[in-house]
Amino acid sequence: MKHLSQSTKDKVSMTEEVDKEHEQWQKLNLNSRIKYIVKNITVEPLLAFFIVSSVLGNLTTQNLNLQKSCRVNLNMSDAVCTALEKRNRANYTTEQEAKVQELVTNMTMWQSVIQHTIPCIFVIFIGSWSDRTRRRKPILLLPVFGELVRVLGLIVCVFYFYELPMEVAGLVESLPSSLTGGWMIMFMAVFTYISDMTTVKMRTLRIGVLNLSLTIGISFGVALSGILFQKLGFYGIYSICSTMYFMGILYGIFILRDPSNKEVSTSVDCQNSKITAHQSICTNIREFFDLKHIKNAFGVTFKKGHDNRRLRIIMMMLVLMIIMGPMTGEMSVMYLSARIRFNWDEVDFSIFSTFTMATGFIGTSVSLWIFSHKLQMDDALIAAMSCLSKFVGSFVFAFAPNPYIFYLGPIVEIIHGAGSIATRSIYTKLVNPDELGNFQIFLRVLIISTPFFLQLRFRRPSERCSGSVRSICTVNI
Repeated sequence: MKHLSQSTKDKVSMTEEVDKEHEQWQKLNLNSRIKYIVKNITVEPLLAFFIVSSVLGNLTTQNLNLQKSCRVNLNMSDAVCTALEKRNRANYTTEQEAKVQELVTNMTMWQSVIQHTIPCIFVIFIGSWSDRTRRRKPILLLPVFGELVRVLGLIVCVFYFYELPMEVAGLVESLPSSLTGGWMIMFMAVFTYISDMTTVKMRTLRIGVLNLSLTIGISFGVALSGILFQKLGFYGIYSICSTMYFMGILYGIFILRDPSNKEVSTSVDCQNSKITAHQSICTNIREFFDLKHIKNAFGVTFKKGHDNRRLRIIMMMLVLMIIMGPMTGEMSVMYLSARIRFNWDEVDFSIFSTFTMATGFIGTSVSLWIFSHKLQMDDALIAAMSCLSKFVGSFVFAFAPNPYIFYLGPIVEIIHGAGSIATRSIYTKLVNPDELGNFQIFLRVLIISTPFFLQLRFRRPSERCSGSVRSICTVNI
């Protein structure tokens, strides 16, 4: 009874703090709100270093795989491979490009197994560990370190271009990031960290700012990726990426701080944590990989609660799968598909991707301001409208006969980004802060498994795989 009484007092105190902070925010003018946002920046710079570097190097790595496939694995002539790079159709045939891309997409299949299965297993244990120890910072830094190792390994693959086949570059590209969690662990850690550091009513705003920062980072990386690759080549791009990852690690070590117990609203006594400094390393490892954490994570995620909590959690997961799953899967196939469908090079694709990100940024900003701030719409209704936008936009991408119609796709699905913000706001309000890590285990597994199964279905870019991926996802919606 004493513990229950103390927990009740903590919740009442937290509610008062929430209302006070929210009231202060409502009274601020535009300049004061900007100053407030800048003052409360925490994990955003680390995420920016991670995202910009990852997106900036993604197109370069795809071109590395294409060149190795052509020059090393298939041993095609220099004239043909150069023509493929320059998009000079007079010196190569569609069949030759299809062979090169088919080899790359076949490699993508087993890469996808590595990139999805290892993090899915890893996230189960690391999310539970983070909840029990209240330590978010190590989880944030781990994926950045893995990406740094990956980029350094790709530099070695470029240096030994003809000695190392495409498959070696594929392993270097997938293993380090998979073993350290990659995007899955990073996003889980970031949104859990933000939920720990913010009050309930301010959470939608902070998650919105984080998503907009994410959009800006992706747009910045995409806009520069094609142009910088043509100007700087492999060494230039990978050097920039490795420098940014290293800067992110330094920021995380020396500036970022873990949430203190006072900043986290939780009824769990942290002194009962089973991982302590007094335990041996072997004991800590056994505790970390204890299979009971899988059961605990499942129980925490799908437990019953007020206002149909379980049903709302399941529906929210489905919405995020619909919105985020295709977005993750199409990244690996859209560039290859656009090369064949529209004869695009990396600059053409960068321009299109920049337009897509800019449109999404504007749509998300305006829709959140109108729907959430002005009209005070419920988060669930915003998510439903987002799914409808994605539904219509998917058909445009799938069946666009020319680049002009293809460019209409981002305009049609302009508000789909607001859905991910709304659903994340919903689940951070449904799930207790000390359970967020366990909850995000299943959420990330579901999101990341969607593009995995889509990639297994579509093997040839010449079959309009990016359009097919979107068609299947449209049916799911």
